[in-house]
Amino acid sequence: MPADLHVHTTASDGTLSPVRVVCLARTLGLGAIAITDHDTVSGVAPAVQEAAAGGGPVVIPGIEISASHHGRDVHILGYYVNTMHSGFLTRIRQLADKRSERAARMVGRLRSLGLRVSLDDVLEQAGKASLGRPHIADALVRAGVVQNRAQAFSRWIGRDCPGYVPREPVSPLEAVALVRLAKGVPVLAHPGTARADGIIAELAAAGLQGLEVYHPEHNAEQVRRYLDMAATLRLVPTGGSDFHGGDDHGRLGEVLVPLKVVEELEHRCL
Repeated sequence: MPADLHVHTTASDGTLSPVRVVCLARTLGLGAIAITDHDTVSGVAPAVQEAAAGGGPVVIPGIEISASHHGRDVHILGYYVNTMHSGFLTRIRQLADKRSERAARMVGRLRSLGLRVSLDDVLEQAGKASLGRPHIADALVRAGVVQNRAQAFSRWIGRDCPGYVPREPVSPLEAVALVRLAKGVPVLAHPGTARADGIIAELAAAGLQGLEVYHPEHNAEQVRRYLDMAATLRLVPTGGSDFHGGDDHGRLGEVLVPLKVVEELEHRCL
C-alpha cells in the first residue's frame, strides 16, 4: 500500500477535483496521498471527507509553497500542516493575493503584445482555485493563441518570455518557517529542478525535515545524490508524482514511496 506524496487538485492548478483525485487513488490501490496544492489548503477538507466516506486512502494535509532563491523557483512542501492555524492561513492568503496581482500584470503584458486574453478569461479558467500561470495558459489555449499549456509557457509566459512577470519573492527560509508555524513537516520539493543544492544544508539547519528524492524529473544520478544528501543531513527521503491531471506532469502513482516514509514524516511533526 504505497504512498504518493505530491498531488495537486483543482484547488490550485490540477485538473481533477479533490474528490476525484481520492477516488482515482483508491482505484489505483494507493495507501496514502498528500494533497499539496500551490499556496492553498482548500482542497484538503473535501479530500479527507471523501477518503473517510469511501474507506481510504489516507489523506495527508499538505501544501506546496512557492518560493524563490536568486531568481530560481524553489518550492517547499508542507506535510501534516494544521489547516486551521490562523497565522498560517493569514500568510497563505497574502501569497494568494500576490498570485492574483502577478496574474493581472502578466495579462496586461500579453494584451499590450496584442494577444486576445483578459483577466476575466483567466479567472474563469481558475474558478475558485489558487491563481497561477497554468490558468493564464489555459485562457490562451481557449483564445486560440496556442494549442496547449506547454506552448503557452514556451512562447509567452515562461521565464524570459515576453509575458513573464517574476513573482514577489518569498525566501525558502520563510517558507520552511511558515510550515513549521502550522506544526507541519517542511520538505524541499524536486531539488533537481530547483538547482539550489547549495542551500539545502542551510534549510536543514533552519528546520527542513525532508528532501523529495523521488520525482518524475529526477534521473538516477540525481536520486543517488539526494539520497546521500538526505542521509548526511538526516532528512526524510520522500517522493511523489507531482500529479496535476494533465500530460505535462507525472501520472498519479507514477512515483511512490513506502508507508514507512509517511510514518517517519508524522513522527517529525512539531
